[in-house]
Amino acid sequence: MVELAVVIAILWAGARALDTGHQAVKRHTAARRKAVPDRDKRAAARQAWTGWWLGEILHGLPHYRNGWAAGWHDHRDARGKAHVAGAKRKAEHAERELTWQAEIAGYLHRLEIAAAKYRDGPTMSDQLRAILAAMRRRLADEDTEPDAKPEPDGTPPPDDKAPPPEPPPAPVPVPPEQPAPTSNGGPVTTPSNGSGGGGDATYHQTNEICEQAMQQAEAAGAVDVEACTQLADALGGVIDRDDSETLGKAHDAASAARAFEKARQVMIEKVQALRDRNTEAYGPHQDARDGTGVAPQPEYTAS
Repeated sequence: MVELAVVIAILWAGARALDTGHQAVKRHTAARRKAVPDRDKRAAARQAWTGWWLGEILHGLPHYRNGWAAGWHDHRDARGKAHVAGAKRKAEHAERELTWQAEIAGYLHRLEIAAAKYRDGPTMSDQLRAILAAMRRRLADEDTEPDAKPEPDGTPPPDDKAPPPEPPPAPVPVPPEQPAPTSNGGPVTTPSNGSGGGGDATYHQTNEICEQAMQQAEAAGAVDVEACTQLADALGGVIDRDDSETLGKAHDAASAARAFEKARQVMIEKVQALRDRNTEAYGPHQDARDGTGVAPQPEYTAS
């Protein structure tokens, strides 16, 4: 019974489809006749449509294949860009994770240092005992008699009529050594050895100290700050994450290297600026003094 009902339903659906299709064809034909009254033009349009589809089928549907190929390549391009974006996100996340690990290790190292200082510091009991001891000492000081006289030690009291003691003899001043005169008639000033207490500075002494300072700063050598920083970052990915002490010391070393290199460069720039300013401002005076032999006032460029 059910099978018969299914067969009847299929036949009824087919009949309805045929009737609906026939009605649709009739409406389409009437619309085409109304739009294109000329019968020959309608026939030419049908022939062109039939020829186009026949050419498509005989040539393997080139228009469809072109559209499918364009869509396929666009899909591959979009997929490749998605892979590139995913790899970029993973790389940036890995770099940020290394930075997070380094910062966490540094803060854990600071936390351990603070905990160690707290453990080494005085406890609450020690502080209470110290407060009680201070209060006891204060009470003991208050109980003592402030007017108590010292016991006599057997020495006679001082005589007010005795003459005052003679003052010690005054030291004999020693005259300073006079520097030997130079060929220009002026004294020779020996530059100090860097202690800062060797008398007044001179033009040549200032330039000489600046040159020595720059040579010593350049002789110290530059620090490979990039290598120290990369070492601190690389240790975060190879050693144990719980070893915060090693990571903290590595980042301290990198920070110290950056600070040392910056201070060295700043010192070279400042000392060179001082030398250039000294040469620009007082070089002509020194040349005039060397040419005429007359010492200027003040005698900064006298030697």
